[in-house]
Amino acid sequence: KEHPLFLVLEDVQWADSDSIYLLQSLIDDIESTRVCFVLTARKGDPATEAVAQSLGLSSHDISSNTVECTPNPNSRCTASVDLTRTEIKLSNLREKEVGQMLCSYLGYGDDDSGLMVFFTKVVYAKTNGNPLSVIQYLEMLRTQNFLVFSAEKHRWEWDDDLEKLTRVNVSDDVLKSIDAQVHSLDQLTRSGLMIAAHLGFRFRSDMLEIALRPTYLRMKPGAAEQALRQYCDRLIGTAQKASLLLRTNHQHELCFMHDRVQQCFYEMCPDDGETKERMYLSIARLVRPMVMEHKDDDSLQFLIADMWNRGNAFVTEDEERMFLVKLNQDVSGRARRKSSFSSASHYLRMAIGLLDRDTTWRQNYELSLSLYSSFAKCAANTGEVGECHDAVETVLANATDVFDKQAAYEARMHSLEAQGRNDEVLNVGLGVMKELGLPLSSKPNMLWTLLQIVRRKRRLDRITDEEVLSLPRIHDKRQEAACNILDLMYTSAFIASPNTLFRNCQYIIKVGLNCGISKAYPFALASLDFMELFLFNNVDGRWGELAQSIIQKHGLYEAECACAMVTHNTVFPYTRSWGDSIEPLECAFESGVKYGKLHFALSCLGFTCPMLLLTKPLSQSEKRMREIVSTQVRVLKGGVHKYWVQPFWQEALNLMGDSDHMIKLSGVAMQEEEYISLIPDPIALANYHIRKLELSCYFRCHSQALKYAELLETRATSIEIMCPLIVTKHCLVGITYLTEAKCDNSTRYYKRKAKQALKRLTRLVDAGCIDAKPYYLMLKAE
Repeated sequence: KEHPLFLVLEDVQWADSDSIYLLQSLIDDIESTRVCFVLTARKGDPATEAVAQSLGLSSHDISSNTVECTPNPNSRCTASVDLTRTEIKLSNLREKEVGQMLCSYLGYGDDDSGLMVFFTKVVYAKTNGNPLSVIQYLEMLRTQNFLVFSAEKHRWEWDDDLEKLTRVNVSDDVLKSIDAQVHSLDQLTRSGLMIAAHLGFRFRSDMLEIALRPTYLRMKPGAAEQALRQYCDRLIGTAQKASLLLRTNHQHELCFMHDRVQQCFYEMCPDDGETKERMYLSIARLVRPMVMEHKDDDSLQFLIADMWNRGNAFVTEDEERMFLVKLNQDVSGRARRKSSFSSASHYLRMAIGLLDRDTTWRQNYELSLSLYSSFAKCAANTGEVGECHDAVETVLANATDVFDKQAAYEARMHSLEAQGRNDEVLNVGLGVMKELGLPLSSKPNMLWTLLQIVRRKRRLDRITDEEVLSLPRIHDKRQEAACNILDLMYTSAFIASPNTLFRNCQYIIKVGLNCGISKAYPFALASLDFMELFLFNNVDGRWGELAQSIIQKHGLYEAECACAMVTHNTVFPYTRSWGDSIEPLECAFESGVKYGKLHFALSCLGFTCPMLLLTKPLSQSEKRMREIVSTQVRVLKGGVHKYWVQPFWQEALNLMGDSDHMIKLSGVAMQEEEYISLIPDPIALANYHIRKLELSCYFRCHSQALKYAELLETRATSIEIMCPLIVTKHCLVGITYLTEAKCDNSTRYYKRKAKQALKRLTRLVDAGCIDAKPYYLMLKAE
């Protein structure tokens, strides 16, 4: 925010899916307006075009240097990225620039440029200004002693014999030039560097030494350990002198001078479907002890797991197979902790594939349960509905009790929620409660629920905050499982059955007071503020703050996102400025992603939209909502959360004059007809009606406004407790009814309806809703 930043990423053609996602997130970030992203990639490489397509930076048909980025055709988000891209094609260096490069490499200053003229002309003629060819040509001259270092003058000097210099040829094809240099090395060095190329572009010298042992002993039978170390040092020294390897800033780490150098050595091992895989397996077996020696090195663990996986088809020993299963399980956990659920799914998939499906559940019950349950959760988080369903069914068919089935049930509920199938989520949750021996009604009595809430609140009011904080952690396994299942039903109950939501929350609070605190308790406690607001029109905020204290004391950080959502979306907007909730909700999104609570996280992001639209400049809020939709679609393939954001985004576009029709919500963000056919829940539909009402009032289409005002009056949903939306609704409905009263015979009826809307706004203002006052004054003036 304070200084411009250049972010340079080289060789992006090698980027994996998680790196591409991170880069796209940075590009979409509204705070990244002062960042220049410099991406280098190899021209003409299919991998380059694939990465460009993933980033929405397709380079087809570019007729000028500056173009607008096009959207990713594989994404459900139809927006283009609002930034310009300048494509810089790196051409060869000019002769003058080759001279400057030679001065720097050979130790000559600006005053010595005259000495360089002849040599520069020779080098430029030989290399045509290709920087990599220049380096290769200098290395060839050095190896043939036509270029020697003068210790007296502290610089490199060349032979003045023109014929000798021109006799050394460097290929026009850089790969051929590197290949020629590679094949000039002795067999032992070439074999060692071929193994190094299979360790990656960057690799550890100690890992290379371990991997070289069989090759060296095969060529030098009976050699001592010290001889192996000397051979490894000589190999690295030879490669460094030949400008093939470089030392990095990290201790004991080396890298190839260029990815083309690595490619030449890598291709020495034939990729015939067996030889290379056996090579990876051979290296993996040698470096296996490093798994235990370097447990804290995540990158090393991933590398070793990848090598084992490349050669897993040739793993025949049961002991090795079980080691690889557990290694994949371990690295999948590391990936989950980094919020890389797609990578975690990959490693779990590899682990499951190594198991014998006919016997694994009998012989390795705990391991199989853990793998399939974890895979079901990862698949739910990445939107792989089919794989999630299959994994859940496998667990339910083989698990021996309801506690072992719980993780699978949780994954199924996550997956269904992501698809907007809220009634099914509630049915699954109630089914689990019945299986736990704690059956609950699918249609709880509102009066009974209200009575229970009052009882819980009175009991909490009789004890101090310190006593609540000192409640122990729960030890009742059955009640803890029940609380976790009820917690997962929150969003679906909020949309489909508020009575169920209230019943579930008071149940979790009761269990917390009687049995101890579970990970679901902070959220249920924070929801007590929301229930007081909804049922008694009382806004306090005490319980939300107390819930945050419980999270900090007991380390229940995975509940942080959900607590922030209910507090900053449904409680604080009634007593504080709406704009104050935007940043906490966005922080809650980050926390939710970190702890795998993707549905809560994406909901937090979506709930910032009404606050953005009502408190920020239109162009700024439109840009941010565009980014939110893009993020929601990328994070969760199902993309159901975007249906909440799209009407806000399209309304902003309509108000800016960038739409197909001034009232119709069709344009870049959404197409109205398609949206109505896909809309997943009544809350999103009610929000869509409010957006239509607002546009109708703004563009003075009174008949349309009256239609949506009456629809909103007759269809009550949980949207009633979202302060920015209910304020907007009361104000616009009141204005619409007053307008109708002026031109209709039913004047008294519509005036009465408008007065009711004004009374509701008055109550909100009196209760302390700061941002409701302008709307109240506007309606009162009408």
